[in-house]
Amino acid sequence: MRLILRFSKLAAFLSVLFLLSVAGEVLAQEEPITVAPELVTGSRLAESLDEVPQATYVVTADEIERSGAKTLSEILDKIPGISTLRKNSWSQEDRIKMRGLDLEVLVLVDGVPFMPVNYDDMFTADLRSIPLESIERIEVVKGAGSALYGSMAAAGVINIITKTPDKYKTSIIAEGGSNDWRRYSASAGIKGEVFDVGIRYSHREEGEVPIRYEGDKILKALDYDEDSASVNLSRGNWRFGADFGSYDSKWDGGNPMIDKQEDDYKRFYLKYADLKNEVIAYAHFLDKKYIR
Repeated sequence: MRLILRFSKLAAFLSVLFLLSVAGEVLAQEEPITVAPELVTGSRLAESLDEVPQATYVVTADEIERSGAKTLSEILDKIPGISTLRKNSWSQEDRIKMRGLDLEVLVLVDGVPFMPVNYDDMFTADLRSIPLESIERIEVVKGAGSALYGSMAAAGVINIITKTPDKYKTSIIAEGGSNDWRRYSASAGIKGEVFDVGIRYSHREEGEVPIRYEGDKILKALDYDEDSASVNLSRGNWRFGADFGSYDSKWDGGNPMIDKQEDDYKRFYLKYADLKNEVIAYAHFLDKKYIR
């Protein structure tokens, strides 16, 4: 019954995706393309890449696509001085270290600190709730950013910039691998007369995976399921976005316990930006349940 429910949701999403794509072709209008200079905003000040004093790395959506990576942590792992704390199964929380520090790495999403309002562990970010498919650009500024952001940025700043509606490609992806790993995703960007719309849905799952030894026993991740979706609307200088999803994990906790974790998140933002001003209203909710 559970498997049928997933596929029915996916089928409904793909139907809507097809209809929106057709409507987008009718409403689409050709416009000249303007290429903006490459600016880094992770230092809070928009600067040319050559002018940022700290060691800075920028990863674009095209580079992410060519890398073949499946998660944000796989991309960050390739940047010198950064390592992720999840090494085996997706059931483990996906956190990062920079320059040997973890609590002093500030993660921003669209320039806003990634801090859920209802989660006590506010100085670390579980990267599983930032799907790779929604990312347009990653800016990493290594070195102390305490002067701008406080002590939480002592190791550096990672600014994750999400896609605007015009950056979403119409695509449908289905792939699988070892350990019963599967991924299904679909996305589309539609340009209309009133709003530009970007939509995305993805599902991931993983089966049994060895995690570590505890004496003579091998502890294993038993199951991981993730669903996520996003909707973006833009008109002129205004942009609205909503991201929501869940990732549920189950693993062998030993002695002989089975541990479970259920995570649900929602993020909403409303942004106005012109050549001189930028205002963002942002809310992030995360509900974490640990069961043993």
